[in-house]
Amino acid sequence: MKAPIFLPCTPTTTTTTGPTAVLLGLPKGGKQLLMEMGLWEGEPTLRVHECSACRAEKAATRQAITAFNRGGEGRQQVVDNTGQGEEDGGEDGDSGGSGAAGEAGKRRRCCVVRVLSELKAFREELNMVEKLFKAHGHLCIFLPKYHPELNAIERYWGYIKHLLRLHCEYSLRHMFQVLPGALSSVPARFIRAWHGAG
Repeated sequence: MKAPIFLPCTPTTTTTTGPTAVLLGLPKGGKQLLMEMGLWEGEPTLRVHECSACRAEKAATRQAITAFNRGGEGRQQVVDNTGQGEEDGGEDGDSGGSGAAGEAGKRRRCCVVRVLSELKAFREELNMVEKLFKAHGHLCIFLPKYHPELNAIERYWGYIKHLLRLHCEYSLRHMFQVLPGALSSVPARFIRAWHGAG
């Protein structure tokens, strides 16, 4: 096969003039995103970054989750506070004047982060793990205290550990010799059964 012949050429550069030339390659700001979506109402008080009230709200939520996960009195207190907030009609466990819906909805537009996080497109977006599960017709449930365990992988590694221990000579060199055989010796019917397909 004959090598192609390339003609000599000079590299071309794209030059842009005008006020937007300095913005090429830079990320858009939150204000610009809201303006393009038609959500910027020109309010001068809207913070571009996350406001202190939103940060405090997130910190309180994280503390409540941590207290719930620890169990005991902390869990009961979180359950009691949640029930009390629902009885009062407040959102996020707060009563009327504060929280995301307080002050007649003014808190909803406190910062760009809040406005973007309340958009339906952002709220309904699935993460990559959820998309993968949904694409294969499975349900992905994230439990509060645990990370999502993919049982087939755990069982596969457990089976390999079992095989390695059967042939163990207690040296790293020997383990590296036995490992490829252990990885390939797991029967396909086991893997199918672990994945629920067999």
